[in-house]
Amino acid sequence: MPIHLITYDTDINRKERNERGGIQLVGMRITGSSGMDIDSMVSQMMKVKRLPLDKLTQKKQTLEWQRDDYRSMNKSLLDFRNSLFNMKMQSSYMVKKASSSDTGVVTATGTANSGDGAYTIRVKSLAEAASLTSGDVVSTGAGDAEAKIISANKTLNVTGEKGSVSIELLPDDTISAIVKKVNAQSSATGVKMSYDANLDRFFFSSTTTGTNARIKLDMADPADDTLQTVFKLPSTAVDISGKNATVVFNGVQGEYASNTFSINGISFTANRVQSDTELDVRVTISQDADAVISNIKSFVEKYNELIETVNKKTSEERFRDFAPLTDDQRKEMKEDDVKRWEEKAKSGLLKNDSILTSGLSKFRLTLMGNVTGLPASDVASLTEIGITTGSYQENGKLYIDETKLRKALTDNPEQVMNLFTANDNNTTTTSADGIATRLYDEVTNLMSRVTEKAGSPASLYDKSFISKDIEGVKKDISKLTSRLADIENRYYRQFSAMETAMNKMSAQSSSLMQYFSPQG
Repeated sequence: MPIHLITYDTDINRKERNERGGIQLVGMRITGSSGMDIDSMVSQMMKVKRLPLDKLTQKKQTLEWQRDDYRSMNKSLLDFRNSLFNMKMQSSYMVKKASSSDTGVVTATGTANSGDGAYTIRVKSLAEAASLTSGDVVSTGAGDAEAKIISANKTLNVTGEKGSVSIELLPDDTISAIVKKVNAQSSATGVKMSYDANLDRFFFSSTTTGTNARIKLDMADPADDTLQTVFKLPSTAVDISGKNATVVFNGVQGEYASNTFSINGISFTANRVQSDTELDVRVTISQDADAVISNIKSFVEKYNELIETVNKKTSEERFRDFAPLTDDQRKEMKEDDVKRWEEKAKSGLLKNDSILTSGLSKFRLTLMGNVTGLPASDVASLTEIGITTGSYQENGKLYIDETKLRKALTDNPEQVMNLFTANDNNTTTTSADGIATRLYDEVTNLMSRVTEKAGSPASLYDKSFISKDIEGVKKDISKLTSRLADIENRYYRQFSAMETAMNKMSAQSSSLMQYFSPQG
């Protein structure tokens, strides 16, 4: 019986070549005197040998899932820390509201620097931009933006608040082309130009208001009367300025280049000029307790969401009988079954994690502790302003007594602000730091510990503990894969030798039978 030699390429060989970048020994698939299914036999023999490799692959997958869980927790911590940053700022607590007795005349907005109280304001004039308009039609009344109105090469000088430029005007320039040339330089001059076809006139305006706003137009040739004869402006050279807004605040008159301006920390917008018979507008500034309460509520809600997320992860049940599936196991299962299996396999990878649980404990101590650096008469803890923790089973969830908080903000707004924002800049102790300042630092510390454990997806070189473990497992997988490929090749060589020996014996037997058979 002849020997048929067919090259084979097993999964182990393929994987080994891929991972090591080289070419491995490829054995032979034999069919011959034995009549045995060699591939099937080798596959069965390798199943047991491959079990340690499956264990390593599952270990690697578990570590990767655990790393992803840590990074997900860090993402939640980062989101909370970003929102917490504003709670360190005094502006989050010194929120002022403003009311105007006539918003048609002037509107007002309070800022952290606004002084509480009642003020009067009168608008005597509004700030205006410098402006200039053609006194007559510029294209014989045709209203044609494509009309050519320049008879020869000319140079127009345009000067505004920002600077001066010279613009070349050519006989081929249409009205629209002239407008484009002027506007192309508006960032350098502060002057813009437009053309209205219905009115057949040019319009010039400054980009700002106030007395510094300016439109100065003249031709390079003093004898050139283009501005007057073509642009239909009042003279051969024009120089126009804008106007300031004039207001009287608490009896004191002032001028402002814009209709939006600030006085005594209050931001005003003047909308119209008052007549002499109108009363002054009354503006009232007061503490906006509702806005501050909203800020504090938002902080509490986000904190509660964070600890719920972390507590849920650290108390998740661990199903140790559900290891990550191998590729062969996946092939034998339905998609829904695979999904349910992996949900259990991923569950509990951070159960009772010491990094996260100790971090939450520090959060609770921070929130329930006193701020020691404040005056003895000041509020020094969250409980004094109506913020408390729930039961032990709720893992430190915060609750707000809004009535108590509102009273604290009404009576002592600065004390509430200092309770959250105090910072003594002492790097050795934190007891004198405000609640938000201290909590921000604790969140940052916890994030650093998690990053040290699991790394960051944004990091170019990941030197975290878990990533080092994963790299170690990868090396073990590579070594074991190579060893299994050698074993598999050895099995095929052994079966090849067996088939060769059996074929040799078969040939010898045939020769003997021919030798002893009767000669015809």
